[in-house]
Amino acid sequence: MAAALIYWLVTSGKLDFSMVKESFSFPSSWLAVLGCILVAILVSAYRWKTIVETSGCEKISFANYVRLTWIGLLFNSVLPGAVSGDFIKLVYAKHIDKNLTKTFLLISVFMDRIFGLIGLLLLLGITSLIKYQELMTLGNAVKNMIHFNFFLSSASLIFVLCIFLPKNLQDKITMLVNKVPKIGPLIEKILVQSWVVGTHKKVVVNSILMSMFGQSFFIMGFYFITKNFYTMELSLGHVFTFVPIGLVSTAIPITPAGLGLGHAVFDTLFSYFNVKGGASLFNLFFIANIGMNCIGIFPYMFSSAKVSKEEIRDFETAND
Repeated sequence: MAAALIYWLVTSGKLDFSMVKESFSFPSSWLAVLGCILVAILVSAYRWKTIVETSGCEKISFANYVRLTWIGLLFNSVLPGAVSGDFIKLVYAKHIDKNLTKTFLLISVFMDRIFGLIGLLLLLGITSLIKYQELMTLGNAVKNMIHFNFFLSSASLIFVLCIFLPKNLQDKITMLVNKVPKIGPLIEKILVQSWVVGTHKKVVVNSILMSMFGQSFFIMGFYFITKNFYTMELSLGHVFTFVPIGLVSTAIPITPAGLGLGHAVFDTLFSYFNVKGGASLFNLFFIANIGMNCIGIFPYMFSSAKVSKEEIRDFETAND
């Protein structure tokens, strides 16, 4: 799938690899994007740490959370989607503290992902609101995208509020959800897991704030590495209104790290602002991000713990 998408983008003239070579004429842009991604990784590791510690576990140091997060990012870069490496980092976490149950570890990484997504969507809504009047003059495509941004942000806010519902309302919602055919049990499982973490209100609020902080650096990194190649004037504020949508698309488990799929999505998103070469622009950030993720090869190679395929399958089974 990834190969087919890349082939189509190249043959249609949407993806130009020469831009990568040209980008090295701006070394400060590469330093900026790599620095921003590093900050985002460190914030992500600390956010997961605060969630895991709601279980009372304090055996794992912050350095180990960074190490495990980087190992997960490494495998996210070579497996379909942006979450596949999570199972591997959970096995390593279990090796460090055997008192951590598989169920709780799965809940912790699930909620970590949810908080990361909520932070991204809230940024999307806030910047769209700030830029609303200006963006409404850029055509119907942008107008529809901004209204879609508000829908996503509102949905994330409703989800956050649902995390703090009292027990009697939780029971009523569970009863109603169970009546939904096919997807009812899945929705119930997500809600129940969310309510478990929701008992720690301070952790939830802090995690969302950390997500917004970390995701801001991710988006700024995207802007720094691509700004020199915009064919139309585009501010950092504009980038905040559509890059989160593209980043969400790269998490869909179709291609490794969103290869090809992310290129195609960003080509469309940039076209809304009359900026040509969106796929090539995303390619710059994609290379920088993959480069940082692949640093995870070092903690993986030098880890004393030996992880087996059976252990990873056990986590996947528990996740099912």
